[in-house]
Amino acid sequence: MRRRLRRPLLLSVTLFVCLFWQPTVHMTPQVDRDVYQGTCFYYMGNQLLEGVYYVYTNWRYTADDQTVRYFDIYIEESDVCGPSTPNGSAYSTDGWRMVVTNYHNATVYNQSGQQVFP
Repeated sequence: MRRRLRRPLLLSVTLFVCLFWQPTVHMTPQVDRDVYQGTCFYYMGNQLLEGVYYVYTNWRYTADDQTVRYFDIYIEESDVCGPSTPNGSAYSTDGWRMVVTNYHNATVYNQSGQQVFP
C-alpha cells in the first residue's frame, strides 16, 4: 500500500501565510529641515562683493513610529551677509520641544522633558 503525499495542502498553507504576512517596519528617529540659499551684496572698501547665506526652516522630527512633529525654528547662517542666527528652539503643537544649536545640532525633548533625540 502506497501513501499519498499531501503537498497541495502544504503549498496552500504556505501561500496563505505569504499573502497575509506583513513585516513590521521600524525606522530610526530623524530630524529634517528645509534649506534655502540666498545671495547678498556687501562692500569691502569701495568694492561691491557678493555673499551667500543659508536659511534652515520647517524643522521636523520623525519618531520611530512614523509620527512627525513640526517646529517653527528659523536659523540663518552667513559669514558676510549680516548677523547670523545659530541657535533656536520651539515647541510642537503637542508639547514636544526642539533645541537647535550651532546651526545644525538638534535635540528633541518629549512632553516630560526627557531627551529623545539624539
